[in-house]
Amino acid sequence: MATRGGGAARALGGSSRCRLGHSLTPHLVCAGAADAIEFYKAAFNGVELTRMPGPGGKPMHASVRIGDSVLMLVDESPEWGMLGPKAFLRESRILMMATSFDRKVVMPQLDRITQQPEVMGGKACIRGMRVTVGMVVGQIGAGHSLDEVLADYPYLEREDIMQALRYAAWRAEEREVVLASA
Repeated sequence: MATRGGGAARALGGSSRCRLGHSLTPHLVCAGAADAIEFYKAAFNGVELTRMPGPGGKPMHASVRIGDSVLMLVDESPEWGMLGPKAFLRESRILMMATSFDRKVVMPQLDRITQQPEVMGGKACIRGMRVTVGMVVGQIGAGHSLDEVLADYPYLEREDIMQALRYAAWRAEEREVVLASA
């Protein structure tokens, strides 16, 4: 399958033909992309491949090779609707999801939502109890008030319900992409 341009593949010494299953090429939008590039160069022995400056000298497009993979970056451009995670945090004051390099998922403001394989088959639950987010959101969706849900589930707290709603909103906006194995 040919890729448009093929720059990333050629930068790795390959062709412009995509090799499925070989690597993932993420494209990050972040405030301070120039600082991020320097970090990736220092922390991961990254090699800067391209940097195209935009207004104010901020990277409009940049790519860094780390090992055999390419990471593409661009600085935030609110005027074009390109916002990094920090901008979303400032706007919503809800940390939806952040990942660290060791791939642990951190949701500090959703600390009441748990997922454990041994509880309800790994579904999102409230504080490790056998009460799923889906059950709570379903009650609200059916027209029950928060007070009615709290009366039906006396071991729940108002914040449990609010976090369940935040979690459901986040999941509704997320898109999971299944990658075919090579």
